[in-house]
Amino acid sequence: MTRMVAKAYRMADALRAAGVMVVMGGPHVTEVPDEALGRDGGPRHADAIALGEADETWALIVADAARGELKDIYIPENDEKAARANRVCSLIHQFPGRLSSSINSISYPKPRVRCWAAHAAAGIRFI
Repeated sequence: MTRMVAKAYRMADALRAAGVMVVMGGPHVTEVPDEALGRDGGPRHADAIALGEADETWALIVADAARGELKDIYIPENDEKAARANRVCSLIHQFPGRLSSSINSISYPKPRVRCWAAHAAAGIRFI
């Protein structure tokens, strides 16, 4: 989905092999979280992932890691925009090509790209 994900996964794999705990986030991981966690049949690249904006969850991630109690997935609880966009993404993935919303009527090649559009419409920027 994103151009540099293969390189990011190689780097994460090397760090994990050296015993370094890896937390991944960003647009790709938010869009396909199962891939980074190895739940899609591929290798696991991260010990944990942060979905959406990690500003709210980063302190919790660090505290959990320090205690050795890292969870697989961290999701911001109070990010209304991300929650709304994630609900739209969930529907898009459940019913690709069947939604009649304006976001789905845009001719994108894959449902994932429509999810990015849903996030952009909700005012979420990925940097």
